Amino acid sequence: MLVELGLSVLILLGTAPWFVVLSWGVQPVSSDVRDEITTELKANRTSVQGVFCWPGHITQTATAGVIGILPWARFLLVSPQLLAHLSSQELRAVVAHEAGHLWRWHLFFYALAFLGFVELLFLILVGVEFTQWTTCFTAPYWLQGFLLVGLLALFLRGGIGFLSRNFERQADCNAFLLSLIHISEPTRQAERSY
Repeated sequence: MLVELGLSVLILLGTAPWFVVLSWGVQPVSSDVRDEITTELKANRTSVQGVFCWPGHITQTATAGVIGILPWARFLLVSPQLLAHLSSQELRAVVAHEAGHLWRWHLFFYALAFLGFVELLFLILVGVEFTQWTTCFTAPYWLQGFLLVGLLALFLRGGIGFLSRNFERQADCNAFLLSLIHISEPTRQAERSY
């Protein structure tokens, strides 16, 4: 049973990003932008299968994001609004931030948190059924639904909110540290020439 579950999760993680990219109708970024982004990803020792423009019908905001946990099913999406307003150095900082998410396995921990929440709900439902069976007390369905929605809200606000704030700080630190490396590298080269 564990083999089937593991295989199912692997198939889901390997196919979901491809499904999103194909169903959203994303378009590749221009070759010069792609080359710049790919160079920055290599400097961060990370990689993606493709770099695409985030479709306008999905979001109107200036944003970037990585989808996919597995290396062969991982994509970087950048909105056209973001590309239109960033200089080359700012774009590299955004890519370094997204690479920080990959480097620290943030997407994996989000998936793990979600699977843990599903398991928690399963245990709660089993506990409710066991209580009903042993005490002959049946909670009204509206109360059960209210509790499940409350738990979901608590998980999203508390659990995912906590993870998200910390993950964003870690990714920002990655971008900052890499900016120091990019700044100090020309300085080191200049020092060597003296």
